[in-house]
Amino acid sequence: LRPVSIGFYLGDSTVLGFEYAKSEMEGDTSGIDASASIIRQGIFLRLFPGSSFNFLLSVYRLNWTAEASTLAGYTPASASLVSELTSSGSYSATVEETDTITMGTIGIGNQWLFDSGITFGIDWVLATAPVTESNASRSTETSGGTAYLSAADDEIEKLEEDLFKEELFSERVIHLSLTIGFTF
Repeated sequence: LRPVSIGFYLGDSTVLGFEYAKSEMEGDTSGIDASASIIRQGIFLRLFPGSSFNFLLSVYRLNWTAEASTLAGYTPASASLVSELTSSGSYSATVEETDTITMGTIGIGNQWLFDSGITFGIDWVLATAPVTESNASRSTETSGGTAYLSAADDEIEKLEEDLFKEELFSERVIHLSLTIGFTF
Protein backbone atom coordinates (compact mmCIF):
# COMPACT_ATOMS: atom_id res chain seq x y z
CA LEU A 1 0.00 0.00 0.00
CA ARG A 2 1.97 2.97 -1.28
CA PRO A 3 0.50 6.37 -0.46
CA VAL A 4 0.27 9.49 -2.54
CA SER A 5 1.74 12.36 -0.57
CA ILE A 6 2.04 16.11 -0.70
CA GLY A 7 4.65 18.06 1.22
CA PHE A 8 5.16 21.71 2.05
CA TYR A 9 8.54 23.31 2.71
CA LEU A 10 8.54 25.15 6.02
CA GLY A 11 11.75 27.04 5.50
CA ASP A 12 14.97 25.57 4.12
CA SER A 13 15.33 22.61 6.48
CA THR A 14 11.84 21.21 7.12
CA VAL A 15 9.15 19.54 5.01
CA LEU A 16 5.68 18.85 6.44
CA GLY A 17 3.61 16.39 4.43
CA PHE A 18 0.40 14.43 4.28
CA GLU A 19 -0.22 11.01 2.72
CA TYR A 20 -3.21 8.95 1.63
CA ALA A 21 -3.75 5.52 0.12
CA LYS A 22 -6.70 3.16 -0.32
CA SER A 23 -6.88 -0.45 -1.41
CA GLU A 24 -9.90 -2.73 -1.85
CA MET A 25 -10.21 -6.46 -2.37
CA GLU A 26 -12.97 -8.97 -3.03
CA GLY A 27 -13.03 -12.50 -1.64
CA ASP A 28 -12.61 -15.47 -3.95
CA THR A 29 -14.29 -18.34 -2.10
CA SER A 30 -17.31 -19.82 -3.85
CA GLY A 31 -20.48 -19.40 -1.78
CA ILE A 32 -19.14 -16.53 0.33
CA ASP A 33 -19.58 -12.86 -0.57
CA ALA A 34 -16.63 -11.00 0.98
CA SER A 35 -14.98 -7.62 0.57
CA ALA A 36 -12.41 -5.59 2.45
CA SER A 37 -10.76 -2.19 2.26
CA ILE A 38 -7.83 -0.51 3.92
CA ILE A 39 -7.27 3.24 4.07
CA ARG A 40 -3.95 4.79 5.06
CA GLN A 41 -3.82 8.42 6.20
CA GLY A 42 -0.74 10.01 7.67
CA ILE A 43 1.44 12.98 8.37
CA PHE A 44 5.22 13.17 8.05
CA LEU A 45 8.02 15.56 8.87
CA ARG A 46 11.41 15.60 7.13
CA LEU A 47 14.19 17.48 8.89
CA PHE A 48 17.25 18.44 6.81
CA PRO A 49 20.28 19.14 9.06
CA GLY A 50 22.40 19.87 5.99
CA SER A 51 22.34 19.49 2.24
CA SER A 52 20.23 16.49 1.11
CA PHE A 53 20.54 14.31 4.22
CA ASN A 54 17.29 14.10 6.22
CA PHE A 55 15.53 12.48 9.15
CA LEU A 56 11.97 11.24 8.68
CA LEU A 57 9.32 11.15 11.40
CA SER A 58 5.93 9.79 10.37
CA VAL A 59 2.65 8.75 11.96
CA TYR A 60 -0.12 7.13 9.96
CA ARG A 61 -3.38 5.37 10.62
CA LEU A 62 -4.58 2.22 8.90
CA ASN A 63 -8.38 1.80 8.88
CA TRP A 64 -9.46 -1.73 7.96
CA THR A 65 -13.05 -2.72 7.20
CA ALA A 66 -14.24 -6.14 6.06
CA GLU A 67 -17.50 -8.02 5.65
CA ALA A 68 -18.20 -11.62 4.68
CA SER A 69 -21.54 -13.38 4.26
CA THR A 70 -22.33 -16.92 3.32
CA LEU A 71 -24.74 -17.07 0.38
CA ALA A 72 -27.97 -19.07 0.17
CA GLY A 73 -27.25 -22.71 -0.54
CA TYR A 74 -23.66 -22.56 0.74
CA THR A 75 -22.57 -25.53 2.85
CA PRO A 76 -19.35 -25.17 4.83
CA ALA A 77 -17.01 -28.15 4.60
CA SER A 78 -17.00 -28.37 8.40
CA ALA A 79 -20.79 -28.44 8.76
CA SER A 80 -22.13 -31.63 10.24
CA LEU A 81 -25.07 -32.97 8.24
CA VAL A 82 -26.67 -34.23 11.42
CA SER A 83 -26.25 -31.27 13.74
CA GLU A 84 -26.25 -28.17 11.53
CA LEU A 85 -28.21 -28.95 8.36
CA THR A 86 -31.72 -30.00 7.64
CA SER A 87 -33.23 -30.77 4.26
CA SER A 88 -35.75 -27.93 4.54
CA GLY A 89 -33.52 -25.01 5.61
CA SER A 90 -31.21 -22.44 4.07
CA TYR A 91 -28.56 -21.17 6.48
CA SER A 92 -26.31 -18.13 6.41
CA ALA A 93 -23.97 -16.06 8.55
CA THR A 94 -22.46 -12.59 8.35
CA VAL A 95 -19.23 -11.36 9.94
CA GLU A 96 -18.21 -7.71 9.95
CA GLU A 97 -14.87 -6.46 11.22
CA THR A 98 -13.23 -3.07 11.66
CA ASP A 99 -9.75 -2.38 12.92
CA THR A 100 -7.65 0.76 13.33
CA ILE A 101 -3.90 0.68 13.77
CA THR A 102 -1.69 3.73 14.30
CA MET A 103 1.85 3.20 13.05
CA GLY A 104 4.99 5.23 13.67
CA THR A 105 8.02 5.44 11.39
CA ILE A 106 11.47 6.90 11.82
CA GLY A 107 14.08 6.94 9.11
CA ILE A 108 17.12 8.50 7.51
CA GLY A 109 17.64 9.29 3.86
CA ASN A 110 18.56 11.76 1.18
CA GLN A 111 16.36 13.95 -0.98
CA TRP A 112 17.47 16.08 -3.89
CA LEU A 113 15.56 18.99 -5.46
CA PHE A 114 16.63 19.77 -9.02
CA ASP A 115 16.27 23.13 -10.81
CA SER A 116 13.53 21.62 -12.99
CA GLY A 117 11.38 21.06 -9.86
CA ILE A 118 11.78 17.29 -9.82
CA THR A 119 12.46 15.77 -6.41
CA PHE A 120 14.20 12.45 -6.00
CA GLY A 121 14.58 10.81 -2.61
CA ILE A 122 15.90 7.65 -1.02
CA ASP A 123 15.10 6.54 2.51
CA TRP A 124 18.03 4.31 3.39
CA VAL A 125 16.79 3.03 6.72
CA LEU A 126 13.18 2.97 7.94
CA ALA A 127 11.85 1.44 11.13
CA THR A 128 8.07 1.10 11.45
CA ALA A 129 6.12 -0.20 14.44
CA PRO A 130 2.52 -0.10 15.71
CA VAL A 131 1.78 2.63 18.25
CA THR A 132 -1.86 1.84 19.07
CA GLU A 133 -4.52 -0.59 17.90
CA SER A 134 -8.27 -0.74 18.42
CA ASN A 135 -10.34 -3.65 17.17
CA ALA A 136 -14.11 -3.67 17.05
CA SER A 137 -15.51 -6.86 15.60
CA ARG A 138 -19.17 -7.77 15.25
CA SER A 139 -20.54 -11.14 14.23
CA THR A 140 -24.15 -11.76 13.31
CA GLU A 141 -25.48 -15.23 12.67
CA THR A 142 -28.82 -15.21 10.91
CA SER A 143 -29.32 -18.97 10.95
CA GLY A 144 -27.31 -22.16 10.97
CA GLY A 145 -24.45 -23.16 13.22
CA THR A 146 -20.95 -22.09 14.06
CA ALA A 147 -19.56 -23.62 10.87
CA TYR A 148 -21.18 -20.80 8.85
CA LEU A 149 -19.69 -18.10 11.09
CA SER A 150 -16.34 -19.83 10.96
CA ALA A 151 -16.40 -19.97 7.13
CA ALA A 152 -17.21 -16.23 6.88
CA ASP A 153 -14.57 -15.39 9.49
CA ASP A 154 -11.94 -17.47 7.65
CA GLU A 155 -12.63 -15.50 4.46
CA ILE A 156 -12.09 -12.21 6.32
CA GLU A 157 -8.80 -13.53 7.70
CA LYS A 158 -7.62 -14.38 4.17
CA LEU A 159 -8.48 -10.87 2.93
CA GLU A 160 -6.79 -9.30 5.95
CA GLU A 161 -3.63 -11.31 5.36
CA ASP A 162 -3.49 -10.29 1.69
CA LEU A 163 -4.17 -6.58 2.29
CA PHE A 164 -1.94 -6.23 5.35
CA LYS A 165 0.92 -8.32 3.94
CA GLU A 166 3.03 -5.31 3.00
CA GLU A 167 2.27 -3.36 6.17
CA LEU A 168 3.02 -6.35 8.40
CA PHE A 169 6.26 -6.92 6.48
CA SER A 170 7.33 -3.32 7.02
CA GLU A 171 6.81 -3.63 10.80
CA ARG A 172 9.65 -6.12 11.08
CA VAL A 173 12.04 -5.09 8.35
CA ILE A 174 14.27 -2.10 7.86
CA HIS A 175 14.10 -1.35 4.16
CA LEU A 176 14.89 0.97 1.28
CA SER A 177 12.26 3.33 -0.15
CA LEU A 178 12.44 5.49 -3.28
CA THR A 179 10.39 8.63 -3.92
CA ILE A 180 9.98 10.78 -6.99
CA GLY A 181 8.06 14.02 -6.93
CA PHE A 182 7.61 17.44 -8.41
CA THR A 183 7.96 20.76 -6.61
CA PHE A 184 5.85 23.68 -7.71
